Amino acid sequence: MAYGVKYRLIFSDLLGHAKKVEILQNGYTGEVLPMIGTGDPVEIEWEGDDDFYNPIIGSSCTLNLIVTDDVTYDDFFKGDEEEYRVQIYYDRYLIDSFQDRVEETATDAGRIEVFECIENELTQGNTLINDFRNRVRNDGGINESLECIANELTDSKTYDWGIFWEGFLYLDTYTEAISTTPYEISITALDGLGLLDVNDSRALGAYVNPYETGTNRGEWYWVSEMLQEFNKDATAVERYLYWGIIEQYTGTSDAFGDIPARPWSVYSNIDKKFNFLDNKEVLENILRKSNSRIFHAFGDWYVVPNSICLDKVFSSQYQDRTVFKNALSNGQNEVIEFQVFGIGDARDFEGNATRNVTKRIADDLQPINNDLVVEYLSPLQKVLIEANLKQEGNIYGQMSSGQGFTFGTQGYSLTYGAIADSHEYVASNNQSYKLTNFTTSAASRITALNQFGFLKYGNYNPADNIEYSFEYLFDSSATSVNYKLYYSVKIQHINTVPLLTKYYDKANNSMSSTIVYNEITFDDFGELKRWQKESSSFPRIGLGIRASVSITFYQPVLGSGTGYSALYLDSIKVQDTDSERDDQVLTSTIADNRGVYDFEVVPNEEIVNAFLSKGVFSSPIAVDDDRNNAQQILNDYRTYVPRYEGTGYGNKNKPITPLNKIFIDFDTLKEDQSAMIDTLKYNLRQNEFKLVSHVPNNDPDVNVTHQLRQN
Repeated sequence: MAYGVKYRLIFSDLLGHAKKVEILQNGYTGEVLPMIGTGDPVEIEWEGDDDFYNPIIGSSCTLNLIVTDDVTYDDFFKGDEEEYRVQIYYDRYLIDSFQDRVEETATDAGRIEVFECIENELTQGNTLINDFRNRVRNDGGINESLECIANELTDSKTYDWGIFWEGFLYLDTYTEAISTTPYEISITALDGLGLLDVNDSRALGAYVNPYETGTNRGEWYWVSEMLQEFNKDATAVERYLYWGIIEQYTGTSDAFGDIPARPWSVYSNIDKKFNFLDNKEVLENILRKSNSRIFHAFGDWYVVPNSICLDKVFSSQYQDRTVFKNALSNGQNEVIEFQVFGIGDARDFEGNATRNVTKRIADDLQPINNDLVVEYLSPLQKVLIEANLKQEGNIYGQMSSGQGFTFGTQGYSLTYGAIADSHEYVASNNQSYKLTNFTTSAASRITALNQFGFLKYGNYNPADNIEYSFEYLFDSSATSVNYKLYYSVKIQHINTVPLLTKYYDKANNSMSSTIVYNEITFDDFGELKRWQKESSSFPRIGLGIRASVSITFYQPVLGSGTGYSALYLDSIKVQDTDSERDDQVLTSTIADNRGVYDFEVVPNEEIVNAFLSKGVFSSPIAVDDDRNNAQQILNDYRTYVPRYEGTGYGNKNKPITPLNKIFIDFDTLKEDQSAMIDTLKYNLRQNEFKLVSHVPNNDPDVNVTHQLRQN
């Protein structure tokens, strides 16, 4: 895709700060057309949840425009999804250029200690003279007399546009007045985070299965992959993912690539039945594990912790509230460090960056409307974190490479037939195996599909803890059927060398030293086009401490091919049932209070540990997210949590976003710590910010007792 600017509107807020709105259309190359805005042409909203631990803060932009006889617009509601892109810019001042130099992505990004001192000296926007001066300096020339140039060049205002917000117009968010011109229309663009549930997780693909490939993938890689949903314009400036505080990139690597500080198992991107989770579910699962949130700001994506988004220089001062309060009151700022990753095709680690996040009430944000209120949220005594361990059991218990067709052909060898997501019938996920070949020779055993096995450690004395299962479906229009499906089950096992081979005979529930073709007879035409299940467990014989199981399927044998279309296979699994899990509940408590907070997470660290035991990751990885989450939540809620809500007038040029932290700094009321912005509505023309924020508690950890129950 290549987007071209089709419509443009430039206006100023009440302080004279310039803003620009552009609507881009995919494939457009014509002239830029004007837009006319209403008295409040643009409003941007980041809508968080009442539960501020909810990890996704999606944003929207509402454009309020006027249609006249001379200025009209496309019928946006008739366009294709993501055909129109909206970009919002603010006019950057000289201070912004200085801030960029200090905060730019580098090996060791810098800091701005007292931002306001610089801002007081560099208050103006860009001018023609500044442009000229920079051009001469960049060319290596000498600027002899600026006054001479000024006599010829009126020092008019020029713009240095910085991207502030972008998203796509969506078709179900358009309204217009039923009236003659002039009349108003209202259209809404979304950053897309709330719409990630439309598609299956993008965290799948060529490297989806570390069990097969041994690739190292961390949380940041999967999040960057999902954010590619919005990286539609190949000609656009690269967008980045800024990950705050929580280390993602270690700078170490092995034969499989970079070793992630926080690995994320691809098996956490599918459910216990091997169905794909959607992008939004996976994104929520990843960020829940680190008690983090994601949002869009200044054209990029930011992940920051919900509770401990801290400036490491202030690390000791956070715990001494008087020192921290005095530091911010005296003009020091919180500067947050980020690891930066590309979200283009490479998805590489770009380096470190810093962001000055401090905004003060009332210096930067002047309360208006007399609507500032504080709510005190009740303390908690207990946090319950629940996890379904079925998936963990599946990973520990796998005895064959292919488990269904979630990962396509990985783990299988196809002689005939195909695996695809375009098949009419599937039993799980969105792919199945389809075979149109058949034979009418009763004695023929023509190999069609082979599932690979691999040696797994376990206690197979006896071996009745090994189970296999699969589902099959015959698609036929026949009214009388006599179909037979044959498969063989090969077991390779070892206690001491050498490796031994056996074949399972289901009819006699025994093992054989020669191949056995297990037979399924299908003669009920009423069950055509319906999934049937075949399963069995091995007999109580000894197979040692390591075993591998593979299943081979053969072309079906038909009494008649009349009306026959295809055989479908799906959900092929071989499991060590000793590894089965049910669920676990982590109960974390403190001595005081009465409230309870509960939520559900994916037991990702357990799945990663399963891969560790199989040698996929080559270095020890220590994660204990659930206990850390509980500790942070109980830290916040050890006493009443202040949550502020109100409207403020922006006193500075650069807009406020959820990236900022708000320091309550009245003469009569000063918060001990700065507040995280949970919800924010920004009226660009009025320069008004209506926000909801909470104040985390960064005192030393409260004493927490943990109890883990597994079933």
